[in-house]
Amino acid sequence: MATRELLLRAPRIVLDARAEVAARGEAPVDKLLDDLHIVTAVARRAHARLAGGAIDGAGDDARENVRLGCAQAHDEVERLTRRCHRELKHDAGPNDSIDHSAAS
Repeated sequence: MATRELLLRAPRIVLDARAEVAARGEAPVDKLLDDLHIVTAVARRAHARLAGGAIDGAGDDARENVRLGCAQAHDEVERLTRRCHRELKHDAGPNDSIDHSAAS
């Protein structure tokens, strides 16, 4: 809310700050971390919607679309996970293991 108020009162300050951030650039790893945080947040939100009854009373077509959407999301997260494992493999020690317990 403070950003919105500032934008309304002093739009040039907000625009200049955004331009400065864009000009500095962001490291690719920081962009990746942002993307991973977004994926996590969206997955949590979708889970909460399902748990909250989002498909209760939905018709067959809508339920099929949700099923397909879940399958696509799952496939992309699995693909991302495999890529992360390949890219980070050299960082893992001999006793390191991957814990998927938080994925439920």
